[in-house]
Amino acid sequence: MDIDKILTEQEFQQVKDSFIYDMAMNIHEILEFSSSILSKSLDICSTSYVTPLDAIQLASALSLNDLPIFVCSDKNLLRLAKRLGLMILDPTEEQQ
Repeated sequence: MDIDKILTEQEFQQVKDSFIYDMAMNIHEILEFSSSILSKSLDICSTSYVTPLDAIQLASALSLNDLPIFVCSDKNLLRLAKRLGLMILDPTEEQQ
């Protein structure tokens, strides 16, 4: 169920099915929550107005040897990700 009422029930089911498929095919890397990720997320929270879960997401991305492209449609979170050194992509904007 889409609690924000952004997607139709069919769209939500498609997104959910796609995520489940990706997880089954090992398309995504699942990181273990480590003390270094916790420490980095606390650093991010202490210097930026960000939710703890968003800080953990950013810290996890920053912990990788090859920094990923940070995909998000939250403009404030994208600005912070860029400021922290991540390449960013907003899927709601047209790409050039």
